[in-house]
Amino acid sequence: MRRAFVLGVVALFIAGCGRDPEPEVFSAPEIVRVTAVAGADYSEVKVTCRVSKMEGVRSCGVQTGEENPVRTEGSMLGDNEFFVVLTGLLPETEYSYRAYLDCGSRLILSETHSWMTGKIEVKSLKLSQNTLWLTKGGSATLTATVVPEMDVFWSSTSTDVATVDQNGTVTAVGAGKATISATCAGVSATCLVTVAGGASTPEGAVDLGFSVKWATCNLGEDGFVSTPEEKGAYFAWGETEPKDEYNWETYKWCEGTQTTLTKYNTDSEGGIVDNRTVLETGPDGDDAASKILGGSWRMPTKEEMEELVDATTAKMTRQNEVRGFIFTAENGKGIFIPFNGIMIGTGLDDIFGGHYWTSSLYPESFNNHKSVGAYHLQFRSGGTDIVVVVSYETKRSVGMGIRPVWAE
Repeated sequence: MRRAFVLGVVALFIAGCGRDPEPEVFSAPEIVRVTAVAGADYSEVKVTCRVSKMEGVRSCGVQTGEENPVRTEGSMLGDNEFFVVLTGLLPETEYSYRAYLDCGSRLILSETHSWMTGKIEVKSLKLSQNTLWLTKGGSATLTATVVPEMDVFWSSTSTDVATVDQNGTVTAVGAGKATISATCAGVSATCLVTVAGGASTPEGAVDLGFSVKWATCNLGEDGFVSTPEEKGAYFAWGETEPKDEYNWETYKWCEGTQTTLTKYNTDSEGGIVDNRTVLETGPDGDDAASKILGGSWRMPTKEEMEELVDATTAKMTRQNEVRGFIFTAENGKGIFIPFNGIMIGTGLDDIFGGHYWTSSLYPESFNNHKSVGAYHLQFRSGGTDIVVVVSYETKRSVGMGIRPVWAE
């Protein structure tokens, strides 16, 4: 009897050892919230998930798609929570995800959680140029600055005049006008492109029979002003944007004084010597007309300004009640240039005078310093003497107007 009892216990023990252990019980995870990552926009969100326990869980995260799901592994947030950061999301788009627990032999999924990303809000969108002049076959590249930073879509209203690729490169196809647009989330910025066929005179210029063609209007902040009588913007020499104050402290090409020049300098006592005497052109250059207008537009050189003065008849006149001088060439064509004054510090001085930069540095000494001035056209209402002159007023740091030229 005793032997039979022992054998029965052994049999029960053996039977118990051969039985599969009870599986651990895991409840399905839950996506509890989806929030934008701090400091980010719609494109980056944090998905927070809750689970009953994490013991025995090999990995956790979220997945999207049914047949071939794409998984993103999560990170622990606490004893019973984990999170996943999703990036590269599109605006105003619905996304659906499920949380998962990988328990080795089983994959446990949550219910599907869907949400809509927010609408993108473009704070500003600006192009590097608002007007562009090209000859047939020429090209130029526009740059779009978007806040917050994101891609734009480029388009042209007339591809038989000008095309644009998705890098912003504009190519002139045929004579005419086209509007190039950069668009992002319903916000657009445009550039008006004018294409002149071959070597013809572009719109906005007049052929006086000289080495260059002269613009009929002054340069503004973003392109030509609309009429010849408008003064236009004021630029320090070698700067490509207007500003509120014009002096050495605010001048781009020095370190606060006229003896600390950092570019366009021929004097070792005046700063860094590079022996450049003419402003660099192009989209990355320092010639305001070239950078703002593009194409073959630029500021006139000293010699081209002297050609305008020497080969025309200059007469003071009023045009639409605005005083200035009209310069008439032998071919009977002419341009009107208004009195515009000169910006010194924060004030407009010499309002009954005309002051227009050339692109040529004055490398010699005045006011006991070299390379601190640049040639400019100066004329006043008090007399008929029209000269290209360098005086105390031509320090590079002051603000003057620009009358561009078209140079093939």
